[in-house]
Amino acid sequence: MKSTRSTIFLLTTALLFVVCAAGAQSSGAQSPAVITTPVTARIFSETLRVQGNVDSASIARVSPRIPGPIEAIFVKEGEAVEANKTRLFVIDPVKLEKNLEIRRQELTIARLAIKEKEARLKQAEADLEKSKQDANRSRLLWEDNSTSQDNYEKAMLKLKVSEATIEHIKTLIALDQEQLKKAELALVIAEKDFADSTVLAPISGRISQKLQEPGEMAAPGKPILLIKDPDNIEVSAYLPAEYYHRVEKDQTRVGIKSYSGAEIKTVVSFKSPEISPELRTFQIKCQVADPNKMLVPGALAEVTILLAEKNGLAVPAATILNRDNGKAIFRVEGNRARMIMVTTGLENSGFYEVTAVNQADSLKEGDQIISGGQHLINDGQQVQVQKHDSEAVK
Repeated sequence: MKSTRSTIFLLTTALLFVVCAAGAQSSGAQSPAVITTPVTARIFSETLRVQGNVDSASIARVSPRIPGPIEAIFVKEGEAVEANKTRLFVIDPVKLEKNLEIRRQELTIARLAIKEKEARLKQAEADLEKSKQDANRSRLLWEDNSTSQDNYEKAMLKLKVSEATIEHIKTLIALDQEQLKKAELALVIAEKDFADSTVLAPISGRISQKLQEPGEMAAPGKPILLIKDPDNIEVSAYLPAEYYHRVEKDQTRVGIKSYSGAEIKTVVSFKSPEISPELRTFQIKCQVADPNKMLVPGALAEVTILLAEKNGLAVPAATILNRDNGKAIFRVEGNRARMIMVTTGLENSGFYEVTAVNQADSLKEGDQIISGGQHLINDGQQVQVQKHDSEAVK
């Protein structure tokens, strides 16, 4: 009898357990477990990433001012030079030095020629004075019938010749004075050519490249040395034309990375005044303060241009579902899931900016939205919050 009662009790307990388990399963289907994440406020940025070239902002392609053979080059590649002090190279100094000496001699001759004419002028002036006296004496004798008319006419002719001689000498002196000016100018040019034969560094920096060797013929406009200032770095890049009006000189912020991996912050220092019609791009340049020498001329750089930056409400990308009528998220209200239709904007680091919600709803910082289990629920469905996922907002 007791065995029968025990059997009945066990069967009843098992039946109750099955019923309870079924009820629990039914209850779980109506209230699924979900994970929630709070809505946060974040700074969203819109960026454009391109490749750029690193180079020196101060570059000098040094060529001679005068033609001639290169006598000597005084610097080597990689050597530091100082502006207006370091000698770079010299062009045919012997020829130019001889030419300078010739011009100096010509100037001396021009000065002596003037002195010689001035001495002749003094002699002619003395002759003129004597001619005047003779002519005056002859006139008085002729008037007194004490001399012939021929003697009188000869005395007057000598006076006129003396006067003409003085005018001629004065003309020769004026001509020699012009020759003196010409000689002075020729000397100035010769001095400048001789000074230009030795070329000094136009900027401070380092010799980046030697383009010619001693003995070769040099010419104005044909560089012999290339100087770059490694302390004055500039990064240039080309951007698509569609971004032209979104980039402003001295305002648009830029991040630059090169082989070192470190990022340098700067701004756009130059924007091309026009768009290339062939490539539909425009150039920007950024001057960089690089005391640690992380950027090397000739290297490539990753240039990140900050086009826009703003504060906004942020939700993880995984919380956004695509529904027939648009994008949606689920917010937990009490113990139920409420579907909210949203419009998204910028995306940064796995978070989307919520730019708008449907008129019947609102969204604010701190609202709990479903980040786990949202694919299995519908609007208004009862849910059980299993976990608040705060890690998602970090």
